[in-house]
Amino acid sequence: MEKCPKPPKSSSKCVVDAKAYREGLGPQEKERYLEKLRFIGGADPYELASSSWINDDPESLPSIAYPDIVNYLVFSPSPYTAEDLKSYKSLEAYNQMVCGWVREMQYQVINDRCHIKWFHYSCINIKVAPKGKWYCPECQKLPQFQPKKGKKPYK
Repeated sequence: MEKCPKPPKSSSKCVVDAKAYREGLGPQEKERYLEKLRFIGGADPYELASSSWINDDPESLPSIAYPDIVNYLVFSPSPYTAEDLKSYKSLEAYNQMVCGWVREMQYQVINDRCHIKWFHYSCINIKVAPKGKWYCPECQKLPQFQPKKGKKPYK
């Protein structure tokens, strides 16, 4: 594995302009982003006040098991295929985690739905928008995350 680039010391200056972020996405990425926003009633996490995010009580987060993570990554809108996930150590998101670029996790309850937000420290000098949003496994069990009758699950 290549040597990790040094991550910034603080995320406090990591601010994203939601409109510029959406307009900077390619057509597929933009559709995937908007589809994920529909899961949480259209609330864009980049437009929520930073003071409204909760990060002081990790015990309040739902428990997560391996199948929850796999089901989310395989069956929700994602740029990754099942084959990509088999070689997960080559994914940019994995490398950002192990290199320390993602250090702080916050969440917020939106319309009785939990939305967990991972801070990507590279957003200070971001060149490519982070792929997708992360929803906790408890959210994935909600009806809006289940495939409609007669429709295939998200891939």
